[in-house]
Amino acid sequence: MINCLLLDDEPLAIELLEDYIGKIPFLHVTAKCTSAVEALDILNLNDIQLLFLDIRMPEIDGIQLIKSLSLAHRPLVVFTTAYTEYAIEGFNLDVLDYLLKPIPFERFLKTAAKAQFALHNGKNPPPQNHDNRDFIFIKSDYKTIKVNFEDIIYIEGLKDYCKIYTTTGSILTLRSMKTVEHILPRERFVRIHRSYIISVSKIKMISKNQVVVNDDKHIPISESFKDNFNSIIDTRQI
Repeated sequence: MINCLLLDDEPLAIELLEDYIGKIPFLHVTAKCTSAVEALDILNLNDIQLLFLDIRMPEIDGIQLIKSLSLAHRPLVVFTTAYTEYAIEGFNLDVLDYLLKPIPFERFLKTAAKAQFALHNGKNPPPQNHDNRDFIFIKSDYKTIKVNFEDIIYIEGLKDYCKIYTTTGSILTLRSMKTVEHILPRERFVRIHRSYIISVSKIKMISKNQVVVNDDKHIPISESFKDNFNSIIDTRQI
């Protein structure tokens, strides 16, 4: 079974793809969404093997999304669009196929067979591993902000929100700590408290049950996270 993600800002386009996939036994709709920001979360939390991707979308378009993913760690991609002018761009991005809307079922079936062949012949990308990325997109209010990992100092959980403190300021986003923890690379960030995730590279000092990060912020280390934190620090200690 091939796990698929459907991304299109038009609900009717998603419905059509979902209907087509329902007719093909080896395809399965794992998730569907209408924005690239949602898609990034889904890609980080699920083993998506095949991404059906619209190109022209608000905030982050399909091409920007593909460029933000590491080539070695992204799913197979099929562009689904009403525009022909992106075909060369799609070729340069090494996408599996390029489907023009309205998409006939016979053409879709050929794409599905192409995906099955590619995956069964060792061309499937490895499972999702976001550790090779060096930035994330964060949705805050009505904006989507690109934030480099190296600029993040720490993250604070505030009920249903997270506040991300960076070298240039802070960003409030409607994301749970669990979601943010999964998105961030584990070798660079560690959770030390129910309400705090810190950047390992921004630690200035560890003192008893506290960590001091480079803006002189003192952050508590809770007992439930202490062992994991110490094991990470031990590997980098002389």
